[in-house]
Amino acid sequence: MASQDLLLQALRSFAVAMGSSYDINEMAYELSFQITEALGVAGAGVSIVDSEGRLRFVTATDERIVQIEQAQEEAQQGPCV
Repeated sequence: MASQDLLLQALRSFAVAMGSSYDINEMAYELSFQITEALGVAGAGVSIVDSEGRLRFVTATDERIVQIEQAQEEAQQGPCV
């Protein structure tokens, strides 16, 4: 079950990090981990669109999600696109 408090805390942490110096990989991993807990899901990942419009995998909470994110990147299709 989703936790509104945990979700707001995760988004607040993300907003604070965006206003300061941060490591993008560390921040993306932390955000995916917090969102996983807040939404009560098995895992989460982060992908971004590069300057050429291609989806690029960044990080995931576990190996299952890494495989899903990498498949989306290879196919350039999926929920993240």
